[in-house]
Amino acid sequence: MSLSNAINLATSGLTVTRQDLDVVAGNIANAKTPGYTAKTTARKTAVGNGQTIGVLSTGTKRSLDLNVQKQYWRENAATQFTKLMSKYLHRVDQTFGEPGTANALDYGINKFSDSMQKLVTSPDSQVAREDLLSKAALLAQQLNTASNDIQKMRQEVEGALDDGVRTINDALTQIKRLNDQIQVHSIDGKEPSALLDERDNYINQIAEFTDIEVQYGENNTVRINTTSGLTLFDREPAKLEFNPNSNVTAESKWDSDPAKSSLGSIRLISDHGNRVDLTSDRSFQSGKMAALLELRDKTLVEAQAQLDEIAAGLASALSNKQVKSTDATVGPQAGKGLDLSALQAGNVMTFTYKDNASGEQKTVSYVKVDNAASLPLNNEVTARVDDRVVGINFSGGMASVISQIQTDLGANFSVSNPSGNILQIVDDGAANAVDVVGLSATATVTSLQDASGKLPLFVDGGQGNKAFTGAVDGTHQKRGFASRIEVNVSLKNDPSKLVEYAANVGNADQTRPKALYNALKNTKYTFSYKTGIGSAAQPANMSVTDFARQVISYQGGQAQTAKTRAEGQQIAMNNVQSRMDNISKVNTDSELAKLMELQSAYSANARVLKAVREMLDALMRV
Repeated sequence: MSLSNAINLATSGLTVTRQDLDVVAGNIANAKTPGYTAKTTARKTAVGNGQTIGVLSTGTKRSLDLNVQKQYWRENAATQFTKLMSKYLHRVDQTFGEPGTANALDYGINKFSDSMQKLVTSPDSQVAREDLLSKAALLAQQLNTASNDIQKMRQEVEGALDDGVRTINDALTQIKRLNDQIQVHSIDGKEPSALLDERDNYINQIAEFTDIEVQYGENNTVRINTTSGLTLFDREPAKLEFNPNSNVTAESKWDSDPAKSSLGSIRLISDHGNRVDLTSDRSFQSGKMAALLELRDKTLVEAQAQLDEIAAGLASALSNKQVKSTDATVGPQAGKGLDLSALQAGNVMTFTYKDNASGEQKTVSYVKVDNAASLPLNNEVTARVDDRVVGINFSGGMASVISQIQTDLGANFSVSNPSGNILQIVDDGAANAVDVVGLSATATVTSLQDASGKLPLFVDGGQGNKAFTGAVDGTHQKRGFASRIEVNVSLKNDPSKLVEYAANVGNADQTRPKALYNALKNTKYTFSYKTGIGSAAQPANMSVTDFARQVISYQGGQAQTAKTRAEGQQIAMNNVQSRMDNISKVNTDSELAKLMELQSAYSANARVLKAVREMLDALMRV
């Protein structure tokens, strides 16, 4: 080997080793830096005239497995989704309380029921009456607090959605900046590994909020889509916007129609200024954004519906009475007559008939409304699933009511008003196409005295001590009722009416206390399947107290299921994180060992140069 060749080899060895030392030093210095990936250098042999003339560095590379990284982004989104769902469902479970504990809803209902039972035993006791009103007030306050807690969570979620959109927009802006720099470096042949790490950090941020797919292009550029196909970044960043509601209430709801929606929508702004609603088409299927939308528009709405159903059940159980029909005939035509005098807005008339051609029995629920603008109604106004719901506007008087029902039922029935507020429906007689099976109504008692024994103990405080009738004029009265339910002020002023249901009834009469207690404990009601209890095919039919227990048990199960899912997902995330760390994270022990090797290599190359220099000096002295 010639001396000049030895000099070239040793010099190139020193240069490459010094570069390797810089990389190792950088790895050790950044061992604790979040998002930093370990760097390695690659070498190749320099050849000239068929001989090795030195060593060259071919650049710095990141220790990274792209397939593992893509899996990391998927698992990160899923982990954030399950973690957020578990967090809020745990809070909802705490709001409803653990069954039997002092803060649980069923505990408040049981205490109210117990105090009512005491009134049955001692109707003349002022202490029993005051205790009943006290327990009723505590139960109403418990429902108010629970409802307010649910809406606070929805308000938090609305704010978190706004923050999430800001974070995604900021991250996309930074990715644009870094993507441009990376492209320039790559074109110029410079190593952009540090920029790649920084860009990946921002991609990691987006992966927390939504499920993404990342595609790589020329010169290390990227394209970022959601798994639903929404493009977030392709040379230019997408622009998202959100219009948050600063005052979320139980009445606030999201709707795909902007004119009907009172909650924010996430929209994509196109280059031409057009806005595409991403909330309605499930563009976010995992990550924080998907969890927040599900919580705001489904999970917490369902929890509020459960509270409203309990509150409505309590009020209706104590204040609603059944109005029975009487048989009616008009020549060969037979049917029923019903007095509508006691009906309030929102009360329901139930008409059942048989279609003799098919043998099928059909039910129509006629709901009283006082405003034509409330029509038409949908079938979800009632909890029943076997009925057809029709709103009837009473503002035009009985003649109008008769006309509306006649139009709805058609020529096979004759609808009339024989006197007063009597509704009469008879069949087609000899034609025998239909038979009238039943006609009845549920009417809300609004005064403190009524022959039925019922009374409006719980009222709508948000509407000025108004009786709860389930009115659907404007906003459905049931929506958010749990936040407004209160004890009737008139009863607080005159507790004797808890017993005296009529003018001539003594203060020791048990009739009303027994009727109220029986309605609360033993009378079964049908509850909306939208509460998660029961199903559309078979809605829950049980007492108010049993329904409350079912709701509490349901929320406990939901919270436990969410916790189990979150824990399972965290295990999957930990496994991927471990694989990422093994591949990409700096191992300081390995780097220190490598440093020792490089120091030895540097010293060896330096000794070669020293030896060559000594040989050259000796030759010069000859």
